[in-house]
Amino acid sequence: MRQLHTPILRSYTNIGTLGCHVTSSIDFFPFLQSTQRSEGFNAVLKRYVNPHKSILNFVKEYHKIQTHILIKEGCNDYRTEHLDLDMWSQFPIEKQAYKTYTRDLYCKFRDEFSMIGRYNAFQIGVETFELRPNTEWVVKYGYRNYLVLAKIPEGQFSCECTKMERDGILCCHILKVFTHIGLDVIPEQYMLTRWTPIAIPSVPSATSQQSDVMPPASLKEIRHANMTSDFQKLAKFACGSDAAKGIVDKHMRATRTEIVQLNKSRRKKGCKRGRSVRW
Repeated sequence: MRQLHTPILRSYTNIGTLGCHVTSSIDFFPFLQSTQRSEGFNAVLKRYVNPHKSILNFVKEYHKIQTHILIKEGCNDYRTEHLDLDMWSQFPIEKQAYKTYTRDLYCKFRDEFSMIGRYNAFQIGVETFELRPNTEWVVKYGYRNYLVLAKIPEGQFSCECTKMERDGILCCHILKVFTHIGLDVIPEQYMLTRWTPIAIPSVPSATSQQSDVMPPASLKEIRHANMTSDFQKLAKFACGSDAAKGIVDKHMRATRTEIVQLNKSRRKKGCKRGRSVRW
């Protein structure tokens, strides 16, 4: 056996002696798909980052990507938490999920349920269904077929994709079998309590009404992203000469002074209000 000359490789060989848990596709890691995430992020880097530029440029481009992701996530959270949710269909099982899950989990269920139309279900055995995609490619699942084991009298269903075991919600393949056989109620064991308002009372349910007001943190993120983009455009426009840069610097100093004065005036008003409340 070859000797390992680098500390990093030797550290990897010691992982097994530390009792590291080896995971499989049926372990519960909700909504984490390492291969999909890494390949997707590699595609993002290839699109936005030039490998021939410097490390500093890479850091700047990575920061832009991260800002874009945070803004997108903030907008998604805003839609999820503050706007009314519309059901994708009128299937009874979707109505059941709509009334049972939290808002965020119902959105994930709805995205999964909306993919049932991309598969055709064929019964190939007494308790076995084969799900065949009717398109060339299905997002998250690819082009392959999936087998679903359905013990209908016992109310037990399982799929090769193991999404239920991994994420805790049913996959589109089992949901397709439900609609194929006319099952209108999701068995209780597949509606995990961890994804309901019972487990986390502070999380709104899918049916709860929320005011259409964006949270201050999301507003701050959006303002920061918009200002960063505008400043970058201005920098590209003004970096052509020292005179143009001097104009930008002058206005930036003036802007900074005005903002400092604005913050001071706000603090003074806050102190006056506090005193009036005490009196």
